[in-house]
Amino acid sequence: MDFPGFDNKPRLIVLAGDPDWCVERAIEAVGKQALWITASPLMKRSLIEWRGPAQARRLLGATTGHVVFDAHPDFDPDLFALTAGAIRGDCALLLLAPPLESWAERTGSRFLRRFIRGLRASPHPLLIEQGRGAEDPPSLSPPSPQTPPRPRSGEEALLDACLTRDQREAVEHILHVVRGHRRRPLVLRSDRGRGKSCALGIAALSLLEQGGERILVTAPRLAAVETLFSLLAALRPEGRATRGRFAWKRGEILFRPPDALVKDPEPADLLAVDEAAAIPAPMLEHMLANWSRIVFATTEQGYEGNGRGFAIRFRKTLDRRTPGWRDYHLGQPIRWGENDALEQFVFDALLLKAKPVDELAPAETIHFERLDRDRLIASEPMLSELYGLLIAAHYRTTASDLRQLLDDPDITVFAALADSHIVGVALTIAEGGLPAELDRQARRGERRLKGHLAPQDLSAHLGVVGACERRCLRILRIATHPERQRQGIGAALLRQVASCARASGIDYLAASFGADPELLRFWDKAGFRAARLGARRNAVSGLHSALVIQSVSAAGEELVGQALRAFREALPHWLAEPLADVEPETIIALFPASGDAPPLNRETQAALEEFAHGNRSLLATSPALWRLTLDSLESSRHRSELPILVMKILQKRSLTDIARTLGLTGKAEALQTLRAAVGQIIGKT
Repeated sequence: MDFPGFDNKPRLIVLAGDPDWCVERAIEAVGKQALWITASPLMKRSLIEWRGPAQARRLLGATTGHVVFDAHPDFDPDLFALTAGAIRGDCALLLLAPPLESWAERTGSRFLRRFIRGLRASPHPLLIEQGRGAEDPPSLSPPSPQTPPRPRSGEEALLDACLTRDQREAVEHILHVVRGHRRRPLVLRSDRGRGKSCALGIAALSLLEQGGERILVTAPRLAAVETLFSLLAALRPEGRATRGRFAWKRGEILFRPPDALVKDPEPADLLAVDEAAAIPAPMLEHMLANWSRIVFATTEQGYEGNGRGFAIRFRKTLDRRTPGWRDYHLGQPIRWGENDALEQFVFDALLLKAKPVDELAPAETIHFERLDRDRLIASEPMLSELYGLLIAAHYRTTASDLRQLLDDPDITVFAALADSHIVGVALTIAEGGLPAELDRQARRGERRLKGHLAPQDLSAHLGVVGACERRCLRILRIATHPERQRQGIGAALLRQVASCARASGIDYLAASFGADPELLRFWDKAGFRAARLGARRNAVSGLHSALVIQSVSAAGEELVGQALRAFREALPHWLAEPLADVEPETIIALFPASGDAPPLNRETQAALEEFAHGNRSLLATSPALWRLTLDSLESSRHRSELPILVMKILQKRSLTDIARTLGLTGKAEALQTLRAAVGQIIGKT
């Protein structure tokens, strides 16, 4: 019997029925030679090799044979896509699903309704349903053994190990980063299975062959680059290989976690960053600043940070810091064939290739709508445009975000449309509206309220009475078409959200995001004020999370006023600890410029003048400097002089640390710079 897919074999087999029936059919197809991914205790008993969902996430960057994926307890779209991307081209993914007729209905899931519609419409999956026709799956052959590349010496021989022209050109581009001009980073982009990680490994080994001493490799986790290190051992079996390290001749290739590189930059001939879209942007910027020869490699799929969102947003940083950077795309598959059936189905089912509309109508035709999500799944082009905007605007837009967008009952979708095409989108989620007792328990730290981020933060961290009782609408995401940015569409969307919220009895709006100065200024301009800064850096953004709020009712105005007063009083005391590592520009952006600072009293003015002229010590002037710094944060003047005052006076950082941060020669120059800044602010230079 012929099956659609790569090399005339089924690449995706769907077994839909009761769990026991699905397990029996799957064992018939693959025996016990497959990797099983399941959270079901019933299934685990009869299997040789299985992994729970958390363990299975280590497949990122790996290659595996047949996989049986159990969707009975729940369907995790991110894990499904990640798993599909790891399977070799001569192997299959067996999806065990509940009966399709009831799968979506029992949960009311729009996401699953669309997914099932795709299963039935696509010619690629082999669909076998319990009680419907033939129930015997094909018997799948064991995966063919993989032949490691034959080791040969010399750079040309290593280039011969490349399996496609794209991969060979990628290796040559990587080598040029090291041999060409400094500060010309390379961005490698590809879908899964195109050999970008192996290209990094071949290039790194070639550099060692030519006398290189140290190549650093980083990725979100070591498991993501195990393929790279396995290739090194296959190409040079006489090398010395340990976990995360390969030594050859006089050099070595070392894995370092991203946070370790940020804390302790090490010298290297090359820094290779794999799965770059899954690493927080501030960490990438730190790497860009500390290594002059660097390669960023990323995939263009959306289950571990989206590579196209990364490329669009990180491009601005590269243009600003290293305008000579280069970009290369690997398109030819290695792990499977061209137009692979499994890959294409996953792309379509999870919208991993979604992008904003190309042709845009004039800006004056834009209107705003609140979109019904049943309408979204009925219109594939509209859903793809909307989701494509989210991908382009955020590093971490994943397949699970698509499911939340379609299924979460508390989410509302607001859109800006130009000639029926989506050019802007805002997603909101309802929070608050809870009983007074829950508000009291949250405020006293006795209870964590899941799914109420903004009210919980205001209540537990600032002690705001009634924060959980009042109704809140939190903006989850806001995105504007790349060609329509800075035209007021985002601000207009927020006005639409505020208008609908006011009419619906909402008390206040909120948004939480990585505290980037530019983003803080955007929200401030839209009328939102900062009310919280997280004590730890967020694992996704790499930034401290900011919470901004805006009132839309009289009760909300009272609550927002209470929150802002509490935050302004507390923030200066938090800056020495735990917020001493926050960038001073971020601290400054938390304080909206509101006019001239109040006049200083005569004694404070005199002390500051003496300090500015070098006649008074830093210690003796500390109280006056504290007052000057706080007043200046509220002022619209002298913002450029404030960073050094924030670092020294509020964050209590040492002069040595300040000198290192600002690129000064040492403590003496840091103190001199501080005195000069004070002189500028008080008008006595």
